Amino acid sequence: MKEITTPEMFRLRAYLEALSELLIDENYEIRLEARGLETSEDQSIQEIIKKVYPEARTEKAEFILCSIDQMIERINKSIGLAIASHCLPAISSLARARISGHLLALLRDCLDYDRARLIEYRPAQGVDDELWDFIYWGFTFLIYNQEQARCVIIHGSASD
Repeated sequence: MKEITTPEMFRLRAYLEALSELLIDENYEIRLEARGLETSEDQSIQEIIKKVYPEARTEKAEFILCSIDQMIERINKSIGLAIASHCLPAISSLARARISGHLLALLRDCLDYDRARLIEYRPAQGVDDELWDFIYWGFTFLIYNQEQARCVIIHGSASD
C-alpha cells in the first residue's frame, strides 16, 4: 500500500486541516483529517486501517456499512457540536451544508465514491485504540473503491 500524494488528495487534506483550525476551541482540540491509499484487491479493511493507524485495534472494532448521506449526516452533526461549543451562530445550517458539499466535491476528485463501499469504523470502548482519541465526538469513515484501487479515510475528533 502506498499513500496517495496527488494534488486532489492534498486539497482534501488541506481543506479538513483548515476547517479544524476554524473550529479550534480553548477546551477541545478539533482534528479533521483525510488519508488516501492506493490498495490492491487482496487487502482487507483491517489492513488498510492498520497501515494508516498502526495502533488501531481493528480486531475489537465494529465495521458498519453506510451510505454517503449517513457519513455526511454524522460529519455535519459533529461540526454542529463544535459550532455549538463555540457559540458561533453565524455558521448556520446552510453554511454546514456548503461545508459538506465542498467536502464531497473534494472527495469526488480523489475517488469515485458512488462506486465505493463506505464503512464506518467504530473502535471498541475501553480499548487502547488510537482512533478512540476523542472525548466529545469522533468518527472514522473508509471510502473504499476497489475498481480504482483507492481508499480514503476521513477521521475527525474533539478531545482535550
